[in-house]
Amino acid sequence: MLLKCPDEPTYENSKIFSFIADVTARANIAADMESVNSALRNVEWKAATVLAGALCEALLLWRLAQLEDYQSVDKKETLEKKGLADYVELAESNSVISDNTKKQLDLA
Repeated sequence: MLLKCPDEPTYENSKIFSFIADVTARANIAADMESVNSALRNVEWKAATVLAGALCEALLLWRLAQLEDYQSVDKKETLEKKGLADYVELAESNSVISDNTKKQLDLA
């Protein structure tokens, strides 16, 4: 019976990221957001910062993967091997984020 109980809450029905059609991706990103919020509530600044950076990375990866240039399997696999700094540059060059958002992400 315990095998049916998840170790963490599930977020498949999360409305905060309803713009993400992929249920698994939406649930994972929502779980990351809840981890950030939990760390903030517990005054765990380092954990909150690291988790928020990972959340930004996941959101940028998701958004970049939606672009026509990354629709092939090979390009998606290449994209998935990159990190936050790469995603920020790609997002800016593809007009996915504003200059101000880029500045904030660079700080992360």
